[in-house]
Amino acid sequence: MKRFLIYCFLILVFMLTAGTIISSSQPAITENAEVELISENETIRPGETFWIGVRMDLQDGWYVYYRNPGDSGIPLWMNWVHDKDFEIGEIQWPYLLWIDIGAGLASYGYYGDVLFMMEAAHDQAREMGFTSLILLGHENYYPRFGYKPAHVFDISFPFDAPPENCMVIELSPNSLKYISGEVVYPKEFFE
Repeated sequence: MKRFLIYCFLILVFMLTAGTIISSSQPAITENAEVELISENETIRPGETFWIGVRMDLQDGWYVYYRNPGDSGIPLWMNWVHDKDFEIGEIQWPYLLWIDIGAGLASYGYYGDVLFMMEAAHDQAREMGFTSLILLGHENYYPRFGYKPAHVFDISFPFDAPPENCMVIELSPNSLKYISGEVVYPKEFFE
């Protein structure tokens, strides 16, 4: 069981670092389970809260344990790897099942096809008072989150960088409407 949980963790890390959260990922299939990441949204927009889930279809005899597993087992935990401005809430535990493990002992958990849901948000920067974000990043990664080329807003960088990697996102509607010019970096950036 421990090996199965580690495998699920590695699958989650891989799916989240692959670039985006999508409405349904390609499931990871082993001889004991099928695991897939799902989302109610195909894209992430700043300020939007949405639900993501991890669906597990466990073969007979295989279990995932509840946060209080009872007499045996280790609770399911997920270690998400994501941007620091992105939050994923606690697991919303489905109705738990009683698992008879024999010898008068019982555990609580899940078997069969089960979905663990979590609430996700991309608005921590806005809560901190930011109205826009400017970054240098991969041209295929950040546009998935709503980032646009900086030149669209007449914003430039004080060094030579490929324009497709210079990006901006408005966290509030029209927050860059009257903003243009060159990004100012701290002097330490150039040392």
